[in-house]
Amino acid sequence: MQATQEFSATSDRSATAERRRVHRIKRADAERLVAFLSSWQRERPVLIHCWAGISRSTAAAYTALCMFRPDASEEELAQELRAASPSATPNRLIVSLADEVLGRNGRMVKAIGKIGRGADAFEGTPFVLRP
Repeated sequence: MQATQEFSATSDRSATAERRRVHRIKRADAERLVAFLSSWQRERPVLIHCWAGISRSTAAAYTALCMFRPDASEEELAQELRAASPSATPNRLIVSLADEVLGRNGRMVKAIGKIGRGADAFEGTPFVLRP
């Protein structure tokens, strides 16, 4: 499958891997994530990934679930994420910024807190969620 769109939390595509690791996520990054997800036509799957597949990508996947299922409870969606990926430990900063951008009034953060830390893993296992 060929990717047709790309989102990166860093705006400098020429940044070295080391610089990408130390990039501190800001609200503008969460706004860009939400804008990217909003532009997704949903005609083809979207691949969300990060270096290990445990924290940042699962936070982005959880954000997508919350966006595309606005009537579902955040806790239900967090449980769905956990069922799909036992090692998922969504990045709290990304979730909290996305929560602000989406106007979820802290419910996303609270729900992620309830599922707690995922199973210990060196890297995540690919999983599928259906928004």
